Amino acid sequence: MDESQQKPAPPQSESSVPIHMGHSPQFRRVVAQAAWFGYDMKGTLHFSFYNDYFPVPKELLATKGKNGEGKMEIIKMPEGVIREIEVDVAMSLEAAEAFCKTLSQNIDNYREKLKT
Repeated sequence: MDESQQKPAPPQSESSVPIHMGHSPQFRRVVAQAAWFGYDMKGTLHFSFYNDYFPVPKELLATKGKNGEGKMEIIKMPEGVIREIEVDVAMSLEAAEAFCKTLSQNIDNYREKLKT
């Protein structure tokens, strides 16, 4: 859309202000399976988004057989599941409440769209 096709800016008043959206240089999209919640001593809420996955071997041993075929043997393998925290979002209580309300409304709207 070039400048001639842009919608005119709405008139400003004492009760309204235009908001221009943009991405910071640190912006990144995070894919997460779930989130962990907590708060700190100052009362700031923290939402830590994470992914779980099975570990990969830490050490392998490669050997060559008599006929030249290769063989891999696992020497060290971590136990359990790896939980990798991707990002922590810190919010004030007021910001978290507003986010929760907006998220809930958007989820309801999305569910309605899925029905059609």
